[in-house]
Amino acid sequence: MDGYIQIGLITTLLSIISGYIYGKREHMLQEALHFGSVYYCALAAYRTIQGHGMELMGQTYAGKNLMSFVKIVIFLTVIGVALLWTRKIKFFDHIVRNFSLVFYFMHIAYIICIDIPTITYITYEAIISSIIAVAIALLKCDSKEPDSAGAESERNYLWLHVLTWLVLNMIVCPTETYANNQGDFLLGYTSFIPSMVLTSIVLLAISIMVNKYIFNQFASRLLSYIVFTATVLNYIQTMFLNGQMQELEGVNQGWSTAQISVNIIIWFVIAVLILVISLKVRKSSQIFAFASGAVIALQLLALVSILLSGNIFTKKLHLTADGQFTLSDQHNVVVFILDTYDTQMIDKVLDNDSDYLSPFHDFTYYNNMVSRYGYTDASLPYLLTGVVSDNENYGKEQYDEGRFIPTLKEYGYDIRLVTESSYAENFGSEQIDNLSDSSYIRTDIGRCAQTMLMCSRYRGLPYILKNHFTYDGRDFDNVISDENIVIFGNDKEFYDTLTEHRLDTDSSTNCFRLYHLYGAHSPYNFREDMTYDYSSDDPVSQWKASLKIVYEYIEQLKTSNIYDNTTIIIMADHGPNVKQRALLDELNIHMSEDLHPIFFIKRRGEIHEVMNTDSKATSHDIFEATVINDIDSDNLSFGSPVWK
Repeated sequence: MDGYIQIGLITTLLSIISGYIYGKREHMLQEALHFGSVYYCALAAYRTIQGHGMELMGQTYAGKNLMSFVKIVIFLTVIGVALLWTRKIKFFDHIVRNFSLVFYFMHIAYIICIDIPTITYITYEAIISSIIAVAIALLKCDSKEPDSAGAESERNYLWLHVLTWLVLNMIVCPTETYANNQGDFLLGYTSFIPSMVLTSIVLLAISIMVNKYIFNQFASRLLSYIVFTATVLNYIQTMFLNGQMQELEGVNQGWSTAQISVNIIIWFVIAVLILVISLKVRKSSQIFAFASGAVIALQLLALVSILLSGNIFTKKLHLTADGQFTLSDQHNVVVFILDTYDTQMIDKVLDNDSDYLSPFHDFTYYNNMVSRYGYTDASLPYLLTGVVSDNENYGKEQYDEGRFIPTLKEYGYDIRLVTESSYAENFGSEQIDNLSDSSYIRTDIGRCAQTMLMCSRYRGLPYILKNHFTYDGRDFDNVISDENIVIFGNDKEFYDTLTEHRLDTDSSTNCFRLYHLYGAHSPYNFREDMTYDYSSDDPVSQWKASLKIVYEYIEQLKTSNIYDNTTIIIMADHGPNVKQRALLDELNIHMSEDLHPIFFIKRRGEIHEVMNTDSKATSHDIFEATVINDIDSDNLSFGSPVWK
């Protein structure tokens, strides 16, 4: 069960109990909100000290046992008792009230304008709120409490502006993103949209309650301006200013200085115009409320259209982790596809460490290989089907024509793929042994909201900020909390799972395993020490890390005494494209257009002291023939293998 639900229930119940004790029935909800802000911040500070600052609140408590939550209840109860006692003193009571006002204001504004905050940011908000609350109490400790019920007509539309922002950014945008990019989603629509709806309901409920019971007129009007302005600007950017955005491929988008400048000016003018109207025009709150209502209506119409015509409820197949590291003690064919890895990258690795390929001493390195396609969406299906697609798009028709996987089945091989499910689903579960059709995948609620909000940020922010919110298919997949689902792109997770669970030889049949790793694809955040560093790019370190994963696998094959019985192929689907080479140029690593994806092979029983190198011209056209001929040397129906 997700930690968000447990933490939410614990803090809510303790807040209500504390609110009832302190404020009695007539002020219970108001006081519960005051206590809730303190409890929430106390938990954040506690987890930050424990080293979980970069996680989300519920994420850090996911999978905890009952005793862990009992400790939380005890911890918050102690804080609650201390708070009940100290609030008897008027000065400290003012501090608590001002603290909750400032914290809720900052917290909602942060979510609207920036992101779902991690635990560290919540702690920062708590520290800033404490300082401001103490300052206000020192300056106005004898003043009466701000009237949170006054001037209702000027501020009772905050909930509507928040609702508009939620519909636009948390519901419609993720739905449109999914409908237009279904192939990039491992999740089905019904797997992630409940998390978005639940998060939206919670945010809306908190906004309504704090606006009614905590905010004074100034805080309410200021936050209304922030939320309304952010929503209008997001909507205008999305509908009228974005133009044709390029495909996200792990590199920055190239908007011109003129485009960026004009975009900033438009944003500034609109923000100032809304501010002038709110200050100078009577009944501006009603005008803004009408505008928010209009945006909601337009977005709901768009949502209904997508739901009816977007084909987003189609059942998706996905690859499971079942048996991914289970092999046979008879014969195995293991294929590692390291995405984008070119021989020029191998040269850079060897320039950095001349002995780095020494674990490949039993292999033959074919360094004059070419791929048929220059991108994964065509190259990987071609490798699996052997079918050349005239339009370079692979669908059910091309997969049905392929003979490679069916032939492996005829030879009795257990076939399991570790890649994106879209490259396997057309085969069906009869062909791919770890392909599942279970309709629901469990997601991390907070990470799901954070990731989908990142998509909305990219779509709705000005050009100058978009590159800070780029995303790819890995981000969508990483919201999955179901550990039995294969998630492409997280090479560290693959390595950690491999080292934790290790290879076993429980398979009763011969095995074909294909592991498609992120490999040498940009961005270059993976490090040789098997960690991610998002603060800088170090391509060579990532390229070495990709090989290190293979080396660990080879070592486990030897430990399991099945190395000699296993044919191993380490290859790439293609080399770096123009954008990726341009990014490498910026990092002072230069690649020519003469691309040769890597191809190493060790056949079963093959042993030599030094790695062989073969520079004959060859191509991906020999891949299937190489595998089939290794299984059955008399079968040349797929052509000649690479060694002939």
